[in-house]
Amino acid sequence: MCPREPPARHSNTLVRSYREADPAPLTRRQLAALRSAATRELVWGLPVVVHELRRWRRRALRIPDFALRRDALIALDRKRGNTHGAAFFSVLPRVRSRSLLRLLVTYQVMWDFLDSVSETGVVAGQDHCMQLHRALVDALDPDREIPEYYATHSGCRDGGYLRAMVETCRRCCCDLPSFHKVRPLLLREASHINVQAINHNLDEVRRELALRNWIAREYPGDHEVSWFELAGAAGANLAIYALFALASEPHCSGKDSRCSDRP
Repeated sequence: MCPREPPARHSNTLVRSYREADPAPLTRRQLAALRSAATRELVWGLPVVVHELRRWRRRALRIPDFALRRDALIALDRKRGNTHGAAFFSVLPRVRSRSLLRLLVTYQVMWDFLDSVSETGVVAGQDHCMQLHRALVDALDPDREIPEYYATHSGCRDGGYLRAMVETCRRCCCDLPSFHKVRPLLLREASHINVQAINHNLDEVRRELALRNWIAREYPGDHEVSWFELAGAAGANLAIYALFALASEPHCSGKDSRCSDRP
């Protein structure tokens, strides 16, 4: 026997109690901002993201090495949600920026590609993976010379796929009006991403030892959190994407970028 619905008066009481318990109800201004962000993402952002993903997929299909081509396509197909999540940071600035959106998409596609080749072992060995992950820093430093990322792994070629993503990110960075103000923080955050190469070490004992040594070198001193929590935070990309969004603001100040910095 199905339970009867509660009386309407009781339902209204529950709704009223929920509203009264809400510690931070949204204001009209916040609701308007949320509506505007959702509209921008669905009407403008989503089509641009789809276009960029198709462009990188066409490029990935031309990768001569079978294993690298497979990993690039798998990353584009299975990790698409990561790209859409990164692209959502494009709604933070006051005005739309195609360069910002393209930067967010390309950087995440590159991140997922490097993550995939490290996970599958196509580019095996910590040193080789560290060499590849340099691309995530090079992409944010237009003045740095672009190296041969597969120099330590003979016979592994991607037909310029990784280099093309680095160059695209650099062009987009230079298009952002306040990039020069957030550049030092961006490079510092990106330099920590190579911890991802250590995370994919298949030997558990060596992996833990390498991570502990890395944390001791990059984050010396005592901390309130454990070493593996620091390693996990170092490999995250949220701070980088927030700085991308700040860089697209014409009137971004040094104070703004410091507020986005990690403690």
